[in-house]
Amino acid sequence: MRRPTLSSWVAVNALVLPAVHAFFSAPLRSLSPPPCRALSSSPSSRLQAAATVSPTQASPSTASQNSGGNAAQQQQTGRVEPSPSPPAGDGIGGARPIRLSLSERARTVTYVATAATLGTFSEAASTPFGSYVDYILDDKGWPVLLLSEQSLHTQNIRVNPQVSLFVQMPRSGKADAASAALSRVTLIGSIVPVEAEELPAIRTAYSIVHSYSERLVESPKFSFCKLKPERVYFVGGFGVQSKWLEVSDYEAAVPDVLAHEMARIVARINQEHEPELRLMCRHFLGARDVDQVTATTVDRLGIDLRVTTGELTDEYRVGFREKVVSTEDAKSELVKMFQEAWEREHDYAWTDELPPVIRYAEDILRKKG
Repeated sequence: MRRPTLSSWVAVNALVLPAVHAFFSAPLRSLSPPPCRALSSSPSSRLQAAATVSPTQASPSTASQNSGGNAAQQQQTGRVEPSPSPPAGDGIGGARPIRLSLSERARTVTYVATAATLGTFSEAASTPFGSYVDYILDDKGWPVLLLSEQSLHTQNIRVNPQVSLFVQMPRSGKADAASAALSRVTLIGSIVPVEAEELPAIRTAYSIVHSYSERLVESPKFSFCKLKPERVYFVGGFGVQSKWLEVSDYEAAVPDVLAHEMARIVARINQEHEPELRLMCRHFLGARDVDQVTATTVDRLGIDLRVTTGELTDEYRVGFREKVVSTEDAKSELVKMFQEAWEREHDYAWTDELPPVIRYAEDILRKKG
């Protein structure tokens, strides 16, 4: 691998610095990504949780030399088969995690969303009854609802306070992901009253999030209540990571720092950075014959990629090398990932150690060996 000369660095920076300032429309710290172009939309996928994960610690030049069937499979398919390692969400080799815990992801979904489907039981019809509701969260992640005394769900709650609330992550800018691929949470519990001392703060918070309610929050025909969770069910996407969570873990979890910016960042990446995503697939994932790649999630620990090769679609997490505590930190880490992949493609000197990678979901049509 050749090391860049001073003149080559000058040439590289002259080419790519303008793209840095265009990317995200925010100042970044001494970063130089390659040029950016548009990305086509991603198809929905048939995914299941992957049984194995891949740290992908080999360099691009040695990735195809992995032992046994891995090298043969890469030669045939252009993809390095994952090797056994810790489950998704754990750190690799004792390092810090590169994926949020399921409780953090569930708390992030309920934090970002502001509307949901409330499930009550209709005594009159003897069936479950679903209805649209707006909400905010309290400090423990309990949904706070503003209900009209005339609404059918309010009448159902008076008879039976046991309810469920279905919340789904809002779509990103161009809605390029199928609805089934979006993370979602179901909270099951009982409706409880709001304490009097909480009402002033709740009225203010609710009217800020839902501006139409400014007059309703003072009306005697509307009242606030909370859903006290007794069970929490999280689904990571289409057939991915479905699990009942401990309520205490959900309540203690903190929403991701990028929660409100994630959709915008993902949409921008997918619109403008297809070449960089393909280079990441080639050099970080060992996937060389990619038909489509789409970013699906960005959080403080890394980026998720949905990669389609032929008729098969898998999902990967590429972890950030540095700690991210703000949106600007995440932008910097993303641009550094793009530049590293670009420089590896052009044979500039880089450490042999790649960013941490796991494959956390695989196509259910994949044949098992």
